[in-house]
Parts: sequence; structure tokens; C-alpha cells
Amino acid sequence: MARANLPPLPPHLLSTEAPTRYRVAWPRLVRLLVPTVLRQPLQLAWLGVLTAPVARLHRELVAYLFQKRRELSYNSQVMLFERALNDRFDPLLQRIRIRNADTEFAITYWNFRAEQQPDDDFLRNRSEMPPFGYYLRNRAEYAGQSDFTVVAPEYLQPKAVEIHELIRRLKLATKQYTLIFQN
Repeated sequence: MARANLPPLPPHLLSTEAPTRYRVAWPRLVRLLVPTVLRQPLQLAWLGVLTAPVARLHRELVAYLFQKRRELSYNSQVMLFERALNDRFDPLLQRIRIRNADTEFAITYWNFRAEQQPDDDFLRNRSEMPPFGYYLRNRAEYAGQSDFTVVAPEYLQPKAVEIHELIRRLKLATKQYTLIFQN
């Protein structure tokens, strides 16, 4: 069985802080299981060395257990969905947001389409003008095919595949989404 890349055990999950059913004081257990006649310091040290790998595996198992319980607590509710994305990809700043697209956006122009001219405050050549004026939202949001939009910071763009995988795992089967990277 391949060993998963587990993060180090957080301080609040060390053996003294873990729930009672997972708490094992390995040196004490070894001392109590050895008959009184054989409780010599050298014997206890040798048994402590032998149980060290088991204690390490136990710590990793407890860490894995808490990690999986945390992952199983996530679902498609927006609050938990955002928490899952932020915990995995932006844990410090929590900037990943989910916007519902229940209503269709009406495209808002800063200039009327018929005018095709800049404001008086600044002048531009016609070649510098965008073909359809200025938009307040991303073109993908107007497609009307998505039920919600995930807005992530731009620096997460190299992790887009992982973000898509997590979104597909947590979203409802019939929902469509759009992933947008912004500053």
C-alpha cells in the first residue's frame, strides 16, 4: 500500500489532545504490558525503540482520519463549498468565492453600443476601442449555461485542473459552473 503524502499532525491532534478513543500513551502502555520482573531500564528502552514505528503509524493514521473526516464534512452547500476550496487552495486569505447565477445578467455597457465613441474625459483612436463597449462582467458569465460561478485569485491559474477536480467532486450532478480567475 502506497503511503499518502500526509501533512504533519497539527498540534491540537497530538496524542495528548486527540479524542480518548485514539489516545495512546505508547511508553506507558509498554511499561504496563511488561511483567514487573522484566521492567529493567534497558528492556523498556529496547521495547520503546521497537514500538516507535507503530507509534509513528498511529499518529499518521489519526492525522489521516481527521483529514478524511474534514473532507467528508464538505458538501455542495455554498458556505461549505467555499470553505473546501479555500482550505485547499487559498488557506491564508480565503479569497475564493462562489456567485450564484440564478438570474440572467443583463449586459451593462458604459457606452451605448450605437455610439461607439469614447467619453469626453479621455480620447482614443477607433483602433483602441473595444468592439462592443466596456463590460462589467466576464463574457463567460453571460453564456447562461452555468448555474454558479467560482471566482478564484489569478495566481491559482496553474492549479486550474485541481480546482476543477474538487469542484466536480463537490457540486451537484446537474449543476453547471464557470471558473474565473481575477485579481
